[in-house]
Amino acid sequence: MNINDNDFLTKLQILQDILDKKENVLGFILNICENQQSLYSSEDSDELKLFLKEIAKEKQKLIDDILQYDIVFDNMFKNIKTNFEDNAKKYKKEISKMQSSIDQVMKLDIAIRAKEDILKGILNNRRNGTKKNIKITNKAHILNQYKENSKTRYKGDK
Repeated sequence: MNINDNDFLTKLQILQDILDKKENVLGFILNICENQQSLYSSEDSDELKLFLKEIAKEKQKLIDDILQYDIVFDNMFKNIKTNFEDNAKKYKKEISKMQSSIDQVMKLDIAIRAKEDILKGILNNRRNGTKKNIKITNKAHILNQYKENSKTRYKGDK
């Protein structure tokens, strides 16, 4: 389906606007990930846990927004793909700008994935550390009980 130049330019601008919004939201998500990393490194508290849950909810909402942008972008691109390919030279400037935006979006996506992997590692280490602390606490508690029982038994034998 061929569309006229004005419609095509309008759709190209809409695609660019979507990419700009996506780039802004991804930048915000990356910022959230960086803040989460510093918070995960701090001491645990109930307030901190509640705050981290709120951050996770906000981040999920932003991710849902990104997915919506992707759907709209893909649908619109499908509508103008033929014109896009046929007019690559004519709209080189606009297409080049979109390619730059796509590159930036990809870089942000990679940075977010790397931060998410770091966050998962920190959380796993914290969980494993908590499990170790529980085991150490349980062993210490058992040892103390044994000592108390031994003292009691030893006193009782006299």
